[in-house]
Amino acid sequence: MSDVNWLDEAQKISSGENSWDPEPGQYSIKFLNDGKPWKSEDGKKEKVILDVEVNGRKFAWFVFKGGTVKSLYGKLCMIAANNGGHLKGISLGVIVAGEKGSRQYSVIENGKKAPMQEAL
Repeated sequence: MSDVNWLDEAQKISSGENSWDPEPGQYSIKFLNDGKPWKSEDGKKEKVILDVEVNGRKFAWFVFKGGTVKSLYGKLCMIAANNGGHLKGISLGVIVAGEKGSRQYSVIENGKKAPMQEAL
């Protein structure tokens, strides 16, 4: 195993190469982990960092914690709850609409929209 090339890693991070910030369209994604919590220094913003594979490339996807089941975060919570509390290994479709700052996400699981409350 070789050492980490920190200069290369710094370049990737600064260019945003490793993060997935999708344009409007339809995507097939696979979750590579169950996510890691992230909180801003002031504690006002919370996200989950998910490792995903999109079209054979690996990315980090930063998902804001939403407060409703209709939010992207809420939809992912319901999917995880319906799959034994895990996202890792799950593949699903994501439809992205709208521009940055006002994006809307539809999550397609097994050919239908993601469950909203079946797990509750």
